[in-house]
Amino acid sequence: MPAFGILLVRDLKRASGLTRLTPTLLAAALLAAVVALFGFLVCVVAL
Repeated sequence: MPAFGILLVRDLKRASGLTRLTPTLLAAALLAAVVALFGFLVCVVAL
């Protein structure tokens, strides 16, 4: 996972406008949602 974050930050530095920034932020939000969903499912199964 840390390598994916490094790639996202590198893309943000290269981005020149909002058009290039949007896909990167969307990818980061999607990754965070997947990790949160996985954590939620693990907690539900543990109960």
